[in-house]
Amino acid sequence: MPFNSKAVKILRERESLTRQDLAKILGVSEVSVRHYENNVRKPGIKILDELYQLATQRGHEDLNFYSPKKENW
Repeated sequence: MPFNSKAVKILRERESLTRQDLAKILGVSEVSVRHYENNVRKPGIKILDELYQLATQRGHEDLNFYSPKKENW
């Protein structure tokens, strides 16, 4: 399934986090977070799991980091 890059940005904005804040939580660079949000690069399974855990722990179960729509590729 294709990665839904929009979900990363939505999660970050809902939590009022900067890209640098989210990068620190995920253990990646701010550039990596920007690439995930802009669909330049897809996160690995470890980062996807961390994004999912963060979203569910903070009550954002509605976010889907995978999308069946091709435009999110």
